[in-house]
Amino acid sequence: MFLIRVPPLRERLEDLPILVNQLLPSLAVALQLKKPVELRQDILAQLQNYSWPGNIRELRNVLESSLIVSEAGPMRLDGPLSTGPGKQPALTIRPDSDRTLNQIVDEVMSFLITYALNQADQNAREAARRLGISRDSIYRHLKKLHMKPPKRGNGP
Repeated sequence: MFLIRVPPLRERLEDLPILVNQLLPSLAVALQLKKPVELRQDILAQLQNYSWPGNIRELRNVLESSLIVSEAGPMRLDGPLSTGPGKQPALTIRPDSDRTLNQIVDEVMSFLITYALNQADQNAREAARRLGISRDSIYRHLKKLHMKPPKRGNGP
């Protein structure tokens, strides 16, 4: 028996441009878009700065919802990457037979922790306060979800 380990997307962000360029045309066809999709460098940079807890499935969902909200105009991100002034983050949960309840819960947990850390400027103590949990809990969840923790210098 051979064991083949495929690293998660968050461990191979250098593959992201290739994956995005492969997914966009098929999504454009599926969504019956009339114009070709142009991927700006700032959008690609945002995609590469995200931790991708949901892996390629999440990448596909983000790209699909981004194409839908962009309509015929330039592509703008939708989903967990679309936070900014006046925007609230959104997480779309679609039950599918491929994912277990635990996987969906992990995706939600990852989303909430990422959002709290971003709102708290990567300060784990402040993010934990916003979530109503301890700072140690944040680190336990990050480890369980295989997410990169913020630098420990952020709060005692």
